[in-house]
Amino acid sequence: MLMITGLLFILLVAVMGAALSAVFQNVARRRLDVVPFCALISLFQVSGALLGMRWDALRNADHHQLLALAGIMTVCGLCNGLGVMANIEAMKRGHAAISNALAQAALLIPFTFSILIWKEHASVLNLAGVAGVILMGFLLGPGGAPRAKEPGGVTVWLLLILLAFVGYGFAQLTYQVPSRWANNAGFLGLRPLFLMLSQATFFTIFAFVGRRPVTRAMVPAAIAGAAVGLSYLYAAALAADAMTAVNLAGIVYPLAIGGVIILFALYSRIVLHESYTARSWIGLAAGVAGIVLICIR
Repeated sequence: MLMITGLLFILLVAVMGAALSAVFQNVARRRLDVVPFCALISLFQVSGALLGMRWDALRNADHHQLLALAGIMTVCGLCNGLGVMANIEAMKRGHAAISNALAQAALLIPFTFSILIWKEHASVLNLAGVAGVILMGFLLGPGGAPRAKEPGGVTVWLLLILLAFVGYGFAQLTYQVPSRWANNAGFLGLRPLFLMLSQATFFTIFAFVGRRPVTRAMVPAAIAGAAVGLSYLYAAALAADAMTAVNLAGIVYPLAIGGVIILFALYSRIVLHESYTARSWIGLAAGVAGIVLICIR
C-alpha cells in the first residue's frame, strides 16, 4: 500500500514539475528579469507554506533535529535557486524542452548518493539506465540544440545547463535527507517552508543589491509558479517518505523527472511548436529509457 501511495505522489510530482517548467518557459519567452521574479515567487511560496504550516511540529520537534532540518533546507534552497535561475536563462538561449531535459538529468546526483552513501542496491539495469541518461546529454548537447542567438552562444548555454544540473541535483539530494531521519513525520510542513525562506532571502538580497525591481508583468506568473511549486514540494516530500519506508527512495526523483521530461517535451511540441530533429527525439528517448531502467529494482 505504501508503494502504491508513493507512486501516485511521484506521478503528481511529475505533473507539477512539467507545469512549473511551463511557467519558467513563459518567463524566459517574455524575457522577464529572473532574479526579482524568483524573489517574488519564493515570497509567495513562503506565504503559502505558512498557511499550510503545522505549528505543533515546531513545538514538539527535537531542537537539535529542527536546527539540522533548517540547516539542510537552507542549503537545499540555495541549490534550488541556482538551478531555477540557470534553467530559465538557458531556456532564453536555446530550445526550451532540450534545455529543461538536460537540466533535469540532475536526478543522477541523488541516485548516485543513494547507492554510494545510503547503500541502496543498484543492478546492471540501473547502471545501463545511467548510461542512457548520459547518452541523452551527449545527443542533446551542442549538436542537439538549436544554435543560440544570445551573446556567448552555445558555450554560455552549456555553462547554464551545467549550473542548473548541479543546483537541481543537490537540491533533490538534500530535500530527501530528512526522510531518512527517525521521527520525521512532523517535518512535512517544515521542509517547504525552510527551503522557501532560504530561497526568498537569497533572491531578495540579490535583487535589492542589484537594484532589479519587481514588475507587474511578473505577478501572474509568480502566483501560478508559487501554487504549482508548493504542490510539487509537498508531493515530493510525501513520495520520499512513502518510498523510504519500502527502501526505494532512490527511485523517487528518477521516476518523477522522467515524467517531467516527457510531459514538458509534449507541451513544447504541441503548444509551443518547438522543432525537433531526429537526434533530439533519439536523445529524449534514450534519457527516458535510461530513467525507466534506473527505477527497476
